Amino acid sequence: MRDCRSWLVSVALGLALGVLCRASLAGVVVCGASLGIIAWMTRGKERWLFYGAWLALGVRWLLILGSAAFAIHHPYSLYGDIAYGLFGDESYYALRAWWVLQRFLGEPLLFEAFFDISQEFVGDLYGRSGHVYALVLFYHLFGYSPLAVKGISALLGVLSGLLMHDFAQELAGTHAARVVCWLMWFWPSLLVWSVTNLKDPYALCLMCWALWAFQRWLRRPASCRYPVMMAVALSAYATMKASVGWLLAAGLGLAGLLQLRGRAMAACLGLAGLLLAVTGQPAIETAVHDAVISHINFSRDASSSYRLLPARYYEQPATAAGLAGLTLGDFLWVALAGTAYFLVVPLPGRITTPASLLVLPQMLCWYTLLAAAAVGLWSLLRTRWRAACLPLLPLIVLTGVLGATSGNIGTAFRHRDLVTPLYFLFAAVGGLRLWEAARRGRVQA
Repeated sequence: MRDCRSWLVSVALGLALGVLCRASLAGVVVCGASLGIIAWMTRGKERWLFYGAWLALGVRWLLILGSAAFAIHHPYSLYGDIAYGLFGDESYYALRAWWVLQRFLGEPLLFEAFFDISQEFVGDLYGRSGHVYALVLFYHLFGYSPLAVKGISALLGVLSGLLMHDFAQELAGTHAARVVCWLMWFWPSLLVWSVTNLKDPYALCLMCWALWAFQRWLRRPASCRYPVMMAVALSAYATMKASVGWLLAAGLGLAGLLQLRGRAMAACLGLAGLLLAVTGQPAIETAVHDAVISHINFSRDASSSYRLLPARYYEQPATAAGLAGLTLGDFLWVALAGTAYFLVVPLPGRITTPASLLVLPQMLCWYTLLAAAAVGLWSLLRTRWRAACLPLLPLIVLTGVLGATSGNIGTAFRHRDLVTPLYFLFAAVGGLRLWEAARRGRVQA
């Protein structure tokens, strides 16, 4: 009965907030659904989760409404000005979704030169993403509603924290789960991305959902609900980041094989290795070349990138033919050094502008978390190595792929947050282990 009252109160407050947000139907629906979903997700759990989730969502809505101070109502204002505080890729995705909807409805197209395309739809444009088509559906139902779309991103940011809390609680205990949850809700860059019209909040929530569902499936293998949830989450993820999505699925599959025992695990791993050796070489070579090409194209602006190859490779857009002079050592260097840079950029020495100084406190905290994550990883591998492989293998896959394909510092900083929840998990475990060791030392002293 108490959970039912909480749910009703949450929905009522959400509807009221939606009415206040410019009396938008989309705002009413998003706000009401947001608080209702949070109440449903936290039912039967500790009360701090319920109130903490409300707080996290409230902070995000304050940021969203603050951006509305710069509101310009018509979507085509994106062509010349900034609408609702949108920036960069946000503006592109919003306008591209509106253009696709016009194409679908057969309406005349305006500002088509913004895309530099002909009247025929081109599916391979930059920005092609499942996120765009989700925006198309939302605009079709409710009209151009950028504030409500940001509200969906805010909800996904809060749900990601709740999903990682449940995942971490089963793997590492209650205290580690609380740390992970609060970091997910209030880590500065994650907070910023979760109030934007970008695909990052969607991808992050889908990854957390897939991990959560896979963990539940391992615990209840007879259930059909969890594998379906995981398949839906991974498929949706792949519509936004195709290669990363399928590699994430492969990482989870390998983690699942490691949960087997004795000869069954050895046989499955041997069969998987044989299939990879027989059929995977061409695909691996293509993926490696594509990764290096992506790195070069991201790194052409020397002022905001990190370059790992000789300067001549960055003089023009990369092609497969242009990589003919690279050796195996060069490819390995790009993979390893690119991953290392991906984890530490922007380095303090590259933080020189007043705007970039805002990320310096977060980066100093991030370096501390990386050290704690190494301790936590070692601790979990010593005590529960099978369970530790469940987040570890996706972490390795995502870090390796995103690190090898990045090159621009800003893009690497943003893409790193697609995998930071997994580092938060290991960092929480490592921090608690260090705290316990320090407390035991004080007691003995």
